[in-house]
Amino acid sequence: MTTEPFRKFKLFPHTRLVRQIPTYLLLIVLLTSSSCSRTDFFYSIAGWAVLGKIRDYFQLTEKQEVFLSEKIDAALAWHKKKELPKTVSFLKKFNIYFKDGLIEQELDAIRLDYNNLWVALMKKVIFDWATFLESVNSDQIEELPSKLDKRNEFLKEKLKLTDEEWSAEDADWLVEILEDWVGSLSKDQIIKIQKMIKPDRTFVKIRLDQRNSFHKWFVEELKSNKTANELEASFGPWVIEPESVWSPAFKNQMEEKKQKWTKLILIIDSLLTQKQRDHAIKKIEDYISKFEILFEIK
Repeated sequence: MTTEPFRKFKLFPHTRLVRQIPTYLLLIVLLTSSSCSRTDFFYSIAGWAVLGKIRDYFQLTEKQEVFLSEKIDAALAWHKKKELPKTVSFLKKFNIYFKDGLIEQELDAIRLDYNNLWVALMKKVIFDWATFLESVNSDQIEELPSKLDKRNEFLKEKLKLTDEEWSAEDADWLVEILEDWVGSLSKDQIIKIQKMIKPDRTFVKIRLDQRNSFHKWFVEELKSNKTANELEASFGPWVIEPESVWSPAFKNQMEEKKQKWTKLILIIDSLLTQKQRDHAIKKIEDYISKFEILFEIK
């Protein structure tokens, strides 16, 4: 857990490029901190954040910059009006579940609600994203493989770690997230969390293979001179229902991981004191209050 609600669901990552860019439109509203005016401010700068991410992969032309700026602004205005109330409902439901301890059925409900928010956003932006991809030129496509490969470096570096380094890195990351959300953890809680974190080299290797396979397919799709409608049909399943295009090996690994992550979350939840739980609930309530005030801003 961290400054944005539900970062712990980073344990269920959406890491593919086609999903990664549009998701910023959803996540940006969860990056606010101290005030309602600041919440509104983040909406005003979100376009720059999304454009900056796209620029990591493409050197945009002036026409592409204008097109993307207009579409991102429209999507953010839609999200603020139509989807932010749903985000508030999502937060309220989470608080109800969390206040007396999570159970597996509640985690399933949270995942379902999160997925519904995701799908609504993707359906809103996927055609605009496909229209941009239709405009990508040969020079931009030529540069893309090396830029995509850089996105895999974190996995390659992960595989170079010893088991001890791997476990320590993941445990430190998780403890930092938890403490940012629930307050300080006791030494006993930290030790128990550290003991639960184990390296999984097989998963990372298969995940790396899956990413490489997708990146190759993605570049080939861009080279095919498909129309925006054709690209939407091509990328749509991957964006909205990625499991439909996962390799069998990756699908099996993700199912195993889901079970392990569910167990890990429930164990960590059971370790929390009531004071820590109340700390997190208060933080979520603060977000709810800011977002509800934002609804009234015209």
